[in-house]
Amino acid sequence: MILQNITIQPVATILFLAALVIAVTFHEFAHAWTAVYLGDPTPSNQGRVSLNPLKHLDLLGSIFFLIAGIGWGKPVITNPQYYKKPMTGYAITSLAGPAANLILGFISSIPGTILIILGYQVNSSLLLTFTESLFQANIILFAFNLIPIYPLDGSKLVMLFIKNPVSLRKYMYWSPKILMILLFMLYFFQDTLGFLWYPFIIIYEIPYFIIRTVPQIIFT
Repeated sequence: MILQNITIQPVATILFLAALVIAVTFHEFAHAWTAVYLGDPTPSNQGRVSLNPLKHLDLLGSIFFLIAGIGWGKPVITNPQYYKKPMTGYAITSLAGPAANLILGFISSIPGTILIILGYQVNSSLLLTFTESLFQANIILFAFNLIPIYPLDGSKLVMLFIKNPVSLRKYMYWSPKILMILLFMLYFFQDTLGFLWYPFIIIYEIPYFIIRTVPQIIFT
């Protein structure tokens, strides 16, 4: 998918890839920093409290993204036993990644939003194309990671409410398998099963509407 796009729109695709690298880096950095802030030294010991993209990119996940359009970064390993409240700390650390993407997405949207309000095109320069790519990449990561299927970040919030240890183990065991099946089906049967993307689209559209559309409504 990405490899096809790079032959059709090379500049835009390269800028989006650069934006995605930044978004993934901030996402994983936020996980690591929050874990250390809450008392877990594990990410620090592994060198993950860093804004160096090479610390956070996963080779296999990057290759899959280039080929199939679906990939992953290197997960930040944490030890919830260091937290005063292990499950709560685990959830906060997990949600720090999407929160970082939401903040960075908002910041990167500002130039484009101002230009749209003033009646200009947002793709009028490479810099604006990049800021728009950074905006979209961060909102995509925010939305995708909030899907409540383990090991995505949104699942950690669900796990706060699963009190039965057996049910929790089953949730953690079956969720990754369900996620892989869903992604496989969506990739190969997108025309007939595209409706399965609706939850992701809804999560994506909410922050997009608030960040991009609401200012236009207010100021135009």
